[in-house]
Amino acid sequence: MKLRKAVLSDINVVTELWKDMMLLHQNYDRYFSLGEKAEQAYQNYAKENIQSGSKFFKVCLDENNEIVGYVLADIIEYPPIYPIKRFVEIIEMVVRKDQRRNGIGETMLKDVIDWAKENGITRVECKVAIENQISQGFWKKNGFRGYSESLVLEI
Repeated sequence: MKLRKAVLSDINVVTELWKDMMLLHQNYDRYFSLGEKAEQAYQNYAKENIQSGSKFFKVCLDENNEIVGYVLADIIEYPPIYPIKRFVEIIEMVVRKDQRRNGIGETMLKDVIDWAKENGITRVECKVAIENQISQGFWKKNGFRGYSESLVLEI
């Protein structure tokens, strides 16, 4: 398996992987429900991120050069009140369902961590749905720990 930068011709496959992830998450919370034009909106979002010079957007290819996962990350600035000024946020990381538990997620994560180090960054963050025990397990197994929790009130 190998990683490469995402290109515009990857958008359809990446969108399908994203849609599968979102459909899974709909079971956890209705917040993840897709709007009427969600696919087109996501394709525009993916295009913007692929074309951005600063974002980390890579796809993982299997031995047949088929996309089996992707990761999108960005460098985020903390407010100036904190001693750590920047961190890498993993915005999305998806592995095709039939390819999970083959080391793809760990390979993508290692590449993100290497990118963070190259940029002088010592902290990587991600958000994980509380109900998604598979993702929770993956991140914790790879050394991530909870430090904050988002709470919502629907009114």
